[in-house]
Amino acid sequence: MSDWKVAARFLEQLKRRSKGRRKLLCSPENLLAWYDTAFPTESGCQDARSRIRRLLDTLAETGAIALPKGDAGWLPFPPPKLPNWIKFPAPARSAKDQRHKTYPWGPELSFLASLPSVPHLDVLVAINTWLRDGGRDTDIIVPLRERSIQITHDEKALDAVIRCQTLQPQPGKGVTLGLLKSYRAPPPLAYECGGEGTEGRPVLVIENAHTWYSFANWNRTARRYAAVVYGNGSYFAASVPHLRSIIAKSRAAQEVRYFGDLDEAGLSIPVWATEVAWEEDLPPPQPEEWLYTELLKYPSQKNTGKPCDDETSVTSLVAWLPEHLRNPVRTILGRGERIAQERVGTSFLAAEHAQEDETARRS
Repeated sequence: MSDWKVAARFLEQLKRRSKGRRKLLCSPENLLAWYDTAFPTESGCQDARSRIRRLLDTLAETGAIALPKGDAGWLPFPPPKLPNWIKFPAPARSAKDQRHKTYPWGPELSFLASLPSVPHLDVLVAINTWLRDGGRDTDIIVPLRERSIQITHDEKALDAVIRCQTLQPQPGKGVTLGLLKSYRAPPPLAYECGGEGTEGRPVLVIENAHTWYSFANWNRTARRYAAVVYGNGSYFAASVPHLRSIIAKSRAAQEVRYFGDLDEAGLSIPVWATEVAWEEDLPPPQPEEWLYTELLKYPSQKNTGKPCDDETSVTSLVAWLPEHLRNPVRTILGRGERIAQERVGTSFLAAEHAQEDETARRS
């Protein structure tokens, strides 16, 4: 069954639940129940949330539904985030929406004529022209945004197109990076190798810049990690593919440790990064237990955001931590508080190093 046919079956279930209303209020529990009804043979599958999100994105990309635009319309945890509501568009369609049915597509994009509607039509026409004028024959592979500005004069225009599942009817077919002779360029990761004597040791990823400097300086002498990596906050998940070269260049073990803020955002980062790591066949980031244990010795402070009162979300976040740290962190999140990782910085590391030196002298 094609992606569109699967999505259409789910759309039928959503419309039935809306009872003719254009706006359908929903919760993750509702969506899971409706998914099970539409696809009874897949009831209870572990990746149901991810499947639902893909179906909703497909329906939104074809214009069959509209999803919330702001963060307030979504429940972000556990990932992937799901909408609080879905809107159905007015049934009228303009003649312009059907141009794709008669447009002279090249062989690579001929499947577009069979779709009920096509998103990003103007961009697809530009891609078709580029292919016709020699793009299909080029051997030069470039970053996606360089190709985007070449084809559309907008460096970001292809971002949405390449994510659109409707435009990829089968794996490896349709509008893909291969068709566009391009590749994704994940944000780079700054890092410092531990040097001689650290081969075979783990890589440590630090969420924030100031703490990274402290750990990089300390590791030059302590030599506890093969490399200290700056995760750059929420960008880390997108940058995970770079860990492969960092592990190779630092001759590290296939082991990645992570240390960041103890709050909802800080714990979401390694959770998201873990999913990317599995997809990239890389070691997933594991909590650096001794650092989180030290961080919990400090008092928590009020967070600027709302308390994380979604028990399912909290459970999914703290599950990444060692078991003995979960309840203290659960309490902090429930109170709407946090502990910044900067609490464990240069002063702590200096004392830690001095203690190690003293232990070495006594032995």
